[in-house]
Amino acid sequence: MALPRPGAAFWAGLGLAGLGLWHALLAPLPLLARLEQVTEDWRQQLRSQPVTPHPDIAIVDLDESSLQALGHWPWPRERLAALSDELLQRQQVAALGVDLVFPEPTPGDPALARAWQGRPVLTGFYLSADRGGLRSGQPPQPLFALPGPRPSGLPPWNGLAANTPTLAAAAPRGGFFNVVPDTDGLVRSVPGVAVLDGQAWPSLALAMALQAAGQPAVQPELQAAGAGRAPLLEALRVLPAGQAAQRL
Repeated sequence: MALPRPGAAFWAGLGLAGLGLWHALLAPLPLLARLEQVTEDWRQQLRSQPVTPHPDIAIVDLDESSLQALGHWPWPRERLAALSDELLQRQQVAALGVDLVFPEPTPGDPALARAWQGRPVLTGFYLSADRGGLRSGQPPQPLFALPGPRPSGLPPWNGLAANTPTLAAAAPRGGFFNVVPDTDGLVRSVPGVAVLDGQAWPSLALAMALQAAGQPAVQPELQAAGAGRAPLLEALRVLPAGQAAQRL
């Protein structure tokens, strides 16, 4: 009894499967990448629900009205110290995330350092890959050291801009505030971890969440990806003191 020969649908399906494997494992195909972006937008629109801002989170926006009222940027660091004192002393914020970078010293650094010293301040820094590895300032403490090469899927940063040593010593914790747009220029996700020189740093948002949780230890969960290939960073495991580990 002769077996039926595969039809066009079989070969089309096999070809699509091959393209999918090539796209996922070897080299992303622009057409499939764009299709993934469009379908992800549709899924987000279908799943999204109206979100009310959390009452415990506030954004202090240094906008055009602020500049018109208080003068052009950059503001003296004494003024930023007064703003920090207002938030930390009078408003009693649980954590203050500063998504600004102060890489060059000024006479106002001691005043700002005094406002941050010993308080729940998380400072920001910026990673780069287009300045020839140029680095300025002192970044915050890293989250953990990686046991091997940079995991696949994470951008290959080689430079950074961070705060002066005086400010970094006053507020040693923090995170990066880079965003990585997709090929169409839209930002659909924000990285939680960045790697440079074998060290992993949290995003500023993750650093603030860890501050709110009492600064638990964090360990990476790496998944092997085959011989000769960098591992995948599958998840982060948070280890609160006296509690079961939680997976992010």
